[in-house]
Amino acid sequence: MESFVIILTVSVIIVLPTTIYLIMQSFLKANQTLLESFEKQMKHLSDEKNAERQKEGMKIILPLRLQASERLVLFLERMQPSILLSRHLPLCINADDLTQSILSSIREEFEHNLSQQLFVSDTAWQMTKTAREEVIQLVHMARTTLPEDASAADLAKKMLLSEVKVIDHAIKKLREDLNKFG
Repeated sequence: MESFVIILTVSVIIVLPTTIYLIMQSFLKANQTLLESFEKQMKHLSDEKNAERQKEGMKIILPLRLQASERLVLFLERMQPSILLSRHLPLCINADDLTQSILSSIREEFEHNLSQQLFVSDTAWQMTKTAREEVIQLVHMARTTLPEDASAADLAKKMLLSEVKVIDHAIKKLREDLNKFG
């Protein structure tokens, strides 16, 4: 009987820890599988939530981008020498008055549209600024080539001889940027 007790004791000492170990290992694997499944579900929900937020954000930002592009295209179109002259020439008698009127108008319109840079690409904004600078330079250069007592009509003729191609390039860039979102 004593040998039976020893065999039983040895069996319990060896088998019981092994059994407990195997049960624990099985339990941990099951929990790990559940944890991995839970993490996948949480990631999926998070991705869905982020996509939803991004979609909602686009609903807000897209109209702002459209409005900014519209305003900058209008600004650029109004800076075309022929358009500037049609607005300012009837109001001015001499070249100095016309120069000041045009430069003041460009400065005011640009300042009015400064915040639009938040909603357009850096490249489109830089091109808009470059177009503005080129038109300002055109006005100054046309004025410096004329005599002091030149008329507004003389300045207009000089300005109309020059082209400002960067305006068209800036407008094209604004359109391209909008097409990426539309």
